[in-house]
Amino acid sequence: MIREALLYVRIAFIASIYVYSTILDLKYREISDDTWILSYPVGLSLLALDLVITPTYVMETLLFIALSIVLAITPASLGLYGGGDAKALILLALTLPRYPDTYKPILAYTTPIIPLTCFNNGILLALATSIYTFIMNLRALLRGGRPFSEFANLNLPKIISLYFLCYKVPLREFAVKEHLYPAEEIEDVDGAFARKLRITLNVEYDVKARLEVLEKYRKLEIDGIYVSFGIPLLFFFTLGFLIAPIGDILLSPILSIIYG
Repeated sequence: MIREALLYVRIAFIASIYVYSTILDLKYREISDDTWILSYPVGLSLLALDLVITPTYVMETLLFIALSIVLAITPASLGLYGGGDAKALILLALTLPRYPDTYKPILAYTTPIIPLTCFNNGILLALATSIYTFIMNLRALLRGGRPFSEFANLNLPKIISLYFLCYKVPLREFAVKEHLYPAEEIEDVDGAFARKLRITLNVEYDVKARLEVLEKYRKLEIDGIYVSFGIPLLFFFTLGFLIAPIGDILLSPILSIIYG
């Protein structure tokens, strides 16, 4: 009874910190380090108390923590997502590394490491934005537009892939929607300006860089720009954690195909 109550306390703690941090990330594009500095000791204390009550899983828990921290840090070190996203996964690893016994996933397969489940769920949800991107490009095409005609040397396979990666918006829309990141840049080629696609996974993009892009495009009288979504991955990690009781929505279909 005590262990189960403690489990729900840990789940509520993680959920509250994730929701709070996501709001900060969406609003300010920044999360204070104080959030994590104050949260880590609390999470560790709750985990330590659980291990005191049930010491059977100590070695397994330590292994899951180590694997989860590697999972969190590696993509961040490669620039695939921001430091706040990594710190959020580390908090989960230090507080709730094992998939809760009380969860009864409706999917056929899941992992015993809940940070991995959270990561997989979040990544798949983030990739769902590609569907919206494709629809926007398809709508432009059906309305008589020619998506990506501004760029030279694009073959058909590359154009098809671009339909899922970025789409064109008016410059004024890019100016006011902070979740949109430029997917192109202007280069000086022998004294002439050329537009070049620049698809990047790095989510670090500050206000100064946005203003520089706006100034350059306005100066050249370019009224549209190709963009990709810059919604913080923490938003999707939060959703991934909240739907974790369902199971691993990325891994389960794959394993179902493999094992039947």
